[in-house]
Amino acid sequence: MFSAYKNKNQLIGFIGSSQDGISLYVIDSISEETIWKKYYEKENAKNFMDKFATFSNFGQNIFKCFILELFERDWFQYICEDLKEKLHQFHIPYSCISHQNFLFSVLLASTKITSKFGDTVLFVLPFKTSLNIGEFKYTPKGYELIQKKFFAFDPKTKPEILRQKILGTSTPNLLIVAPHESKEFAYREVFGEMKFCVAHGCLDCHPEQFVIEEAKRILDKNYVKYHILPTSIYSFNMFGSYDSENAKFGLLKVDMDEPLPISKTAYFSSSVLEVLVSFFKFSYSTYKKAVYTKVFFKLT
Repeated sequence: MFSAYKNKNQLIGFIGSSQDGISLYVIDSISEETIWKKYYEKENAKNFMDKFATFSNFGQNIFKCFILELFERDWFQYICEDLKEKLHQFHIPYSCISHQNFLFSVLLASTKITSKFGDTVLFVLPFKTSLNIGEFKYTPKGYELIQKKFFAFDPKTKPEILRQKILGTSTPNLLIVAPHESKEFAYREVFGEMKFCVAHGCLDCHPEQFVIEEAKRILDKNYVKYHILPTSIYSFNMFGSYDSENAKFGLLKVDMDEPLPISKTAYFSSSVLEVLVSFFKFSYSTYKKAVYTKVFFKLT
C-alpha cells in the first residue's frame, strides 16, 4: 500500500482518539487531501501500529511525519510508548497534542488568521451543556496559554451575562467561535459588534488543514504560525510519608496547564518510608478534578 509514494516523503499520518477508539488518517502533503482513513475500536487497537507499519511500507521513506492526538485517553496510555517506539524505529518525526489543543489548533488553521507578536486570541467552543474557553498570546515560540475556563451552558442565559462570563476582563485582539456542537449558542447576540471569526463544521471531522500546518512546524521548528505551545493536562502532587496519615509532607507539585517540558527535583531523607503521587485530571462532564493517588515507591 502507498507504494506509489516510495522515497517521496510525501505523506503525513494523523492519529486522533475518541472515547471508544482511534481514527488513522493518511494525508497527502501536496494535494492536502485525506487519501486513506480507518477507524479502530479500542479492543482492536493494541496492535494496529504493527499492522499498519507492515502494509504501509513504513521503511521506504513514504511518511514525512506523524501527529498523535492520543494522550488524554486513559485506555490508550499503555499503547503510546509502543507507538512512539515504532516511529523511532523508522526515523519518522512525530508530535503529540492534547485533544483540546488540537481543537484550538484546528480553529487557528481553518480560519487562517495572521497574528502579530503580542496579539491575544480568545477561542470559544460551545457544546450542548458547556462552554470551553481558551485565551492565548502569540509569541515568537507560538501561542502561549493565558487562561482556560469551563462552565455549564444554559441557552436561556441572557447574552450580556454570557458575554461577561466568557470575556471577564479580557480584551482579545480576535475572538474565534466554533458553534457546530451547539446550535443554541446565539453567538451573534452574545458578541454583538465585537470582531470575531466563525468556524463552521465539525472540527474533529476535518483535520487536514491543521495536519498540514503542524507538519510544517515538526519539520521546521521556526514555523509557529498556528502552533499552540503544549501544557500539562494533569496536575501532580508528590509527597513523602512516614507511613502515617499525620506524617505526610509535600515534595513537589506540577500544576495543570503548566508549560511543557517540565523538569523538577525533590530531595528527601532516607527516613522517608514511601513516596506517593496524586494525579488530578479535569473532567469535562462534571467540571471537577478527578483524583487518583498511588504509592510511587516504598523504601525498606
